[in-house]
Amino acid sequence: MSLQQTKLFSPERQVVLPAGFAWYNYWDKCCYQGGQTIALATPIDSMPILVKAGAVIPHGPQLQYHDQVPADPLTIEVYAGADGEFCLYEDEGDSYRYEQGAYSEIQFAWNEQQRCLSISARQGQFSGMLAQRRFDVVLIEPLQQQQQTVHYVGDALCLYWK
Repeated sequence: MSLQQTKLFSPERQVVLPAGFAWYNYWDKCCYQGGQTIALATPIDSMPILVKAGAVIPHGPQLQYHDQVPADPLTIEVYAGADGEFCLYEDEGDSYRYEQGAYSEIQFAWNEQQRCLSISARQGQFSGMLAQRRFDVVLIEPLQQQQQTVHYVGDALCLYWK
């Protein structure tokens, strides 16, 4: 079977979605309500991934090794439908100095009712840390996506969405 034929071969699997949450197909951002069974395509060339509503998922540039370039900008995907949070942890990447406190953390918290993504003030620091970051925040909802860009300098802020 050729590679092109393999990509066309896309079996489906029956997937039971736990009740109480919406679930998104990571690849096409299609949203499904929990508490049902869906037929999910499972092509051989991509892993099927479902993301629970409320997830906050960071994506950085592709790197070949840990200190190739600073991982900036970061894309932060927020999956609407429930509250969620994520902590961005960073350190030097090549030592044990994190054990002595040489690291930083930035908390991201999505509040579904207020439709607000809170980004906390940076806690901690380390040698070589980026003082300023760019976050491209993408709010993923059923049938739409919205994006805002944040130039983060270490202070707390909130992004509100319509």
